[in-house]
Amino acid sequence: MPADTSERALDELRAHHRRLAARLGDLAGAVIEAAADGDASTECVALFSWYRSDVLPHFKAEEAAVYVRGREREGTALLVQGLLDDHARMRSLFEDLDAVTDPAEAAAAAGAVRAAFEGHLAKEDDLLLPALQRAGVPLAEILDAKPELAGGARREPEAVAKVPEPVGRGAAIDPISGTEELDVRALSHQARHGIILGKMQALTEAGTLVLINDHDPLPLRYQADAMWPDQFEWTYVDEGPEQWRVEITRV
Repeated sequence: MPADTSERALDELRAHHRRLAARLGDLAGAVIEAAADGDASTECVALFSWYRSDVLPHFKAEEAAVYVRGREREGTALLVQGLLDDHARMRSLFEDLDAVTDPAEAAAAAGAVRAAFEGHLAKEDDLLLPALQRAGVPLAEILDAKPELAGGARREPEAVAKVPEPVGRGAAIDPISGTEELDVRALSHQARHGIILGKMQALTEAGTLVLINDHDPLPLRYQADAMWPDQFEWTYVDEGPEQWRVEITRV
């Protein structure tokens, strides 16, 4: 790929990140300002709606078209895992905004998601994208296939490339053809997603993974759906408040 073409694609991706950060700054600032006056419900709805219409599709496009390239390379694989964890954390923060009623909590959630988003974009712009460019990854071709990465019109959904190795693991995992329980409550939060996603990849059509967690694994589900759309079904057996049990099967 010509260097100028790759550089233009990199500039477009970064420019869209700046636009997203600016828009989030405006919306989060509105929530914080309204919370000081005692009611930020309308502003929270506006921020959450923007997340659903603009941020979530951007996350999914990144995971499907950019992160999958970074996971293939030893030098960026751990960075990509961290960025995927960022996505899951930000999804959770945005979802909190949809449920919060207390103005102080709304302001705190808006400030937290703004800080997390800005830090996340910095890692993409300063670390991941330049590394992929240096490795010869065709950023312009990726942008043509996924114009929403730079704020362009979204096309019909495309198949997401299957990740060949379990997330965060180099060793193969035995296929799961029966029922297997996975209690992750004693594990660190940093380790959970990689282990669960690895087990999901090992599921056969006859297998069931029973996930036991100390909170609703909704952010993990968003991450899995983005990586492998329409491949898994989630059935809640217990829904808290102390324990969540979810049966995960391959469709």
